[in-house]
Amino acid sequence: MTYQSKTDFQSVLAAAGFFQFFICILLAVAIPKATTISLAVLVCGSMFLVLIQGGVRSLKLRDLPLWLFVLAWLPLLVGASGFWSPDPSAAAIAAVSLGFAMLAFAVVASSTCLVAASVQSGCQSGFLVGVSLAVCLAAIDFVGNQWLTRWVFSTWPSLHEAGTKHVVFQDGKAVAVSVATANRRAIALICIMPAFLYCIVRRGFSASFLISIVGLTAFAALLVSTHSLTTQMAFSIGAITFVAATYLPRLARSSMAFIWTTVWLLTVPVTIGMAEMRLQDAKWLPFSSMERVRIWSAVAWDVLDKPVFGHGVGAKSLREDPTERSTVSAVGKPVPIHHPHNGYLQVWHELGVVGALAFMAFGFWLLRLIDQLRDNIRPYFLSLFGICAAVTSTGFGMWQHWHLSAFALGAAILWIVTQDDQIDQQ
Repeated sequence: MTYQSKTDFQSVLAAAGFFQFFICILLAVAIPKATTISLAVLVCGSMFLVLIQGGVRSLKLRDLPLWLFVLAWLPLLVGASGFWSPDPSAAAIAAVSLGFAMLAFAVVASSTCLVAASVQSGCQSGFLVGVSLAVCLAAIDFVGNQWLTRWVFSTWPSLHEAGTKHVVFQDGKAVAVSVATANRRAIALICIMPAFLYCIVRRGFSASFLISIVGLTAFAALLVSTHSLTTQMAFSIGAITFVAATYLPRLARSSMAFIWTTVWLLTVPVTIGMAEMRLQDAKWLPFSSMERVRIWSAVAWDVLDKPVFGHGVGAKSLREDPTERSTVSAVGKPVPIHHPHNGYLQVWHELGVVGALAFMAFGFWLLRLIDQLRDNIRPYFLSLFGICAAVTSTGFGMWQHWHLSAFALGAAILWIVTQDDQIDQQ
């Protein structure tokens, strides 16, 4: 292949990278549960690069034995819980969802060494344009009472979420959508924010930089104004972590490790203590927070019944719902808890201390990988770690495929756009 043909081919790849990242972001934001599809699109692009660049031997495999161990151990543990879970199919689906997210990031991370500078620039441009458009559409949707979301479900009623309780149809059109859908969009946006911030800083002071700052301001305003308290908390924690990692890097790293350990070890006793303090009835808390404390306390007490291996993935707990009162008693009827809206507590409940220690070790491994990165990109990855940890604490079910894919998508995009600044660890 001549130099000219190579240059032309790289231009084609750069254009393809632009389109790929543009589509990935639009899909993830327009249809929040499509984060898994967005992640699959990134994997397909990575595998295509591997095939045209010399096959598997061209991959940059870092810590291969440890990667294989982690990729096998955690999903296998989740899947194995099906042997003692009342819902083995839920355990199998959870294992596949977790395994796909982890494997997808591994494929993308190991193939980024094959991305030429021009292709990476195209990916960054597609990412920035995609995010800018996605933020505008999300803002319109937010102001227009989820007009965009209702249009999506009306146009494609076969989408999985269109058939759930979160969407109300009338005469074949979606007329109402619950705030849960908007909250999922907010989760997808907050996970890609560190990569968006990096791309802006990377461009330097220019006209495009100033325009991007306006976009970043709109981005932050959209996240803060959302109804999702989880996203607002994650945004605050991500911002604090980024500032601390930039100006006090040693303190930030040690504090993150300490907080990570504390959260896993004290989740159950602290949750029980919150219930003993009757915080579920504290009127100064938002209703969603009061409801979470009520749910958490029921799940936490269940943890004590099977503390070693847990109840198995898919196991449900029971709580008394004061809104479901019987006609003969003022006590609320027991209702099932499908998941506690707290990933740490869910792992304790379903996988016991074995699962808690396994996921805590996985977090320490990720922090070790982040610590090996260069100083100028470490704050972005540490901020993303803080965001994902915060979302896990009060967000959606731990094993939902779109939830795990949102984390992996944010990490994969950040890994790609920061490739030029990463340490060569061959």
